[in-house]
Amino acid sequence: KTGLMVSAISLGGHWKRLSAQGPNFDKNRAEIVAKCLDSGINYVDACVGDEIRAYAKALKALGKRDKMYFGFSYCEREVRSAEFRTKKALMKTIEDGLKEVGFDYVDLWRITCHEPGRQHTFGEAFEFVEAAEQAIKDGKCRFFGISSHDRRWLELMVANFPEISVVLTPYTAKSKEKPQESFFDAIRKQDVGLFGLKPFA
Repeated sequence: KTGLMVSAISLGGHWKRLSAQGPNFDKNRAEIVAKCLDSGINYVDACVGDEIRAYAKALKALGKRDKMYFGFSYCEREVRSAEFRTKKALMKTIEDGLKEVGFDYVDLWRITCHEPGRQHTFGEAFEFVEAAEQAIKDGKCRFFGISSHDRRWLELMVANFPEISVVLTPYTAKSKEKPQESFFDAIRKQDVGLFGLKPFA
């Protein structure tokens, strides 16, 4: 649905240890982003506050914000915590996050949901989607997505909410053949993009 051409391999937000933020950390992140851009990687997926800050800072230092699509999830202020499951709370999360890193918008706001997504009620899902509609309307994000380890729930979500343009879920290369009635077929029918997390796990 997005029309964005995203590199087949993208930059995950995590680094080896969050405690590894030493005196050369900012320089290291800028070097990583520069190497990614030189290699044709054009998407970074930042899913906690530290990652958002680190990669926003790196892109600004390089003057390359317009060269890399930015995936944004401030997961510690999103729907895994009960107090962030309303449209109002989620809008505050994206607004505060953008202000914190000095961005006007992000390309993809992809909230981090429960790994068993079925822990979210259908009413909560409506709140997520209403926040997405508002954020897109206000120009705070271009597209909206959700991340979960629960593929059956993701399938249900994309079937019911056309506002979802992208899903993120773990994927590894262990399977030897394509299963029948695959999750991939289900999301393809809805023209939804897919990021496979942890592909080398």
